[in-house]
Amino acid sequence: LQASVTDDLARLGRRQNMDGGFSFWRRGDPSWPYLGIHVGVSLGVAKAKGYDVPADLWSGTLGYLRVIQSHIPSWYTEEEKLWLRAAAVGARHRMQDDDPGEAARIWKQGGTKLPVEAQGWLWPVLAKRPEGAEIRASLMSRVEETAGAAMFVALPVRTSSSASWAVA
Repeated sequence: LQASVTDDLARLGRRQNMDGGFSFWRRGDPSWPYLGIHVGVSLGVAKAKGYDVPADLWSGTLGYLRVIQSHIPSWYTEEEKLWLRAAAVGARHRMQDDDPGEAARIWKQGGTKLPVEAQGWLWPVLAKRPEGAEIRASLMSRVEETAGAAMFVALPVRTSSSASWAVA
């Protein structure tokens, strides 16, 4: 397992673009913010588990995540941009690079309208600040419990037959 992870980390390093991001198929294709975020999370987990993450792979990914806004295509919706920014904050948290200022800006912009997952990315970074209590309350208000399970009600969905919001 250790050899496999070490090989995977080396392979990721060979696929990293000059901007620190990652493309779907090969180095040199346009970087996609979503991929860079998930690589960042993976690197944070690998390092936390004791694997040696190549320094250039780590620093390039972290640099990319720190300026994620500049890598998000302009044609993305504002909601998608906020989600990606929140996910980048969460990935940076996994990489031990908390940015409570950016997390607070995202929360101020999106607040309780942010998807559950985006709120989950922000919560650990803001947990000890007033915004953390707001996120916790928002998340707890979205928990639906039954006798045998609990789940988050994730997204409001606009129905085509009605102007009101329905829960999916």
